[in-house]
Amino acid sequence: MKFRAPLIIAALTTAVCCKPAGDGGFVSGNDTTRASSNDSLVSAVSPVPVDQDGQVTKEPINIEYQVRYEDVQDETRFEPFRNIFETRRAVSNFQDSLFNVPNREYRDSDSTLFAHLTDKAYGLILQYKERMKSGVKIHKPKGPPKSGVLLDGDQSHDYLTGSYSTLLNNADFMFMGGAPFVEQDAELYKDPNGNPEARYMVETTVNANYFFNYVYSRQGGPVEITYGPPLNRYEGMKVHVKGIGSLIHHLDKRIPVSFLTAQGTVPASLIGVTLKVGEEYGCVTNYPKYVFACSKNIPKEKIFGVFVSDANIPIDGGRDYPSYGTATWSYDLDGDSTIDLVRIESSREGAADTLALAIWYARINDEWVVIDYGSTPDCT
Repeated sequence: MKFRAPLIIAALTTAVCCKPAGDGGFVSGNDTTRASSNDSLVSAVSPVPVDQDGQVTKEPINIEYQVRYEDVQDETRFEPFRNIFETRRAVSNFQDSLFNVPNREYRDSDSTLFAHLTDKAYGLILQYKERMKSGVKIHKPKGPPKSGVLLDGDQSHDYLTGSYSTLLNNADFMFMGGAPFVEQDAELYKDPNGNPEARYMVETTVNANYFFNYVYSRQGGPVEITYGPPLNRYEGMKVHVKGIGSLIHHLDKRIPVSFLTAQGTVPASLIGVTLKVGEEYGCVTNYPKYVFACSKNIPKEKIFGVFVSDANIPIDGGRDYPSYGTATWSYDLDGDSTIDLVRIESSREGAADTLALAIWYARINDEWVVIDYGSTPDCT
């Protein structure tokens, strides 16, 4: 069975959040120093009742969020890449139609039945690779995208309170959720100037579908393309185009972004993106995979999200307000002691493991608006 982000109804559990680290340079990740907190602000954005011992007394709540694929199909993935994906999907549909024939097994000769589609997809890949060598221009989409809807019965708003924030009113920005969906490469790297840097990977949240379109449309530049191996399926042939399962984009010009972290707002760069040529089956997401570089070695669980905008939104004074023992984690982008963003973390029981869930809100025009959502893929 292939993975799709489904309607999720999940019980909230204790959030994963850590004390902010110090604001030094490239550190080992063991720094647990903390700036003084604004206790009144923390309590104001952490409306979960506690008893006299500080234990949470509120019953677990449900998140009910549904991704609306029919509304976002034309805006997902990277714009110049879409025709490759659509052509390869036609091949998969043809293959699946053969597997659905009763009492019929796959034959090696079946590949000749859709060879013309495979040849077309391969030709598109070669053309795309050549075009990206010098870079392409695409239209500038406005963010944040609206990729889903909260359904009746959703209780996540119980964890949100009023905010006087106006920073993001009618603003054009892009956000991609971070922890608990950030992976960190154990190896340390060197940037183009020989300075040490850490590498991080994100691919689980819904906004992974939109992020590349947004940032590349504003920065552009040459991209080197290499190929990844065929993608897995539970049965039948692997997903690929003449052995190519994904296109790995190595950006010639790094695209600047901002990590919103427990250490405040930290400069980072997008350096690579992997786009799959089709849908992979199994315990994986089919969203694009992003690789970021950062001069600070920040523990992955302390990255609230990735933020980028060309609207001159002041975010240099940002700081987080974790609500220990609860499901909320809040962020003040501009340091004015007013909460602009909130993450609510949850979990659900999967086929074999407990799976992570998280939803991010932004205060926009006096309302809390969902700006991203993520769910660990289940193995079913």
